[in-house]
Amino acid sequence: MKGYIYARGRKWDEDMEIDIRSRTLKDITILLNGHEHPAIRDWLDADCLTSPPMGGTFYPEPGTMLGYYNALQHAFFDELYEIKVEGKIGTIPYKPGRIY
Repeated sequence: MKGYIYARGRKWDEDMEIDIRSRTLKDITILLNGHEHPAIRDWLDADCLTSPPMGGTFYPEPGTMLGYYNALQHAFFDELYEIKVEGKIGTIPYKPGRIY
């Protein structure tokens, strides 16, 4: 497994769990409460566009593990209880010596 994100929180007055797994950069599976949901990817992609930048300047692409992590952390849940990451989900690009 390349990367895994687990998040638990409250949205629309319901407790929810989100599991996101990636085998490759393009092969991403998203489960809501242990099941596939027809709209979950669209909801998270929309939240990627409204989430604040990571590190103050970087907006991760919607549809990526890093984008989903940012959306779960800042926009998806009304109240985030827990978020965990295992493996590689991407990094914020940087150049040594540059001040962002």
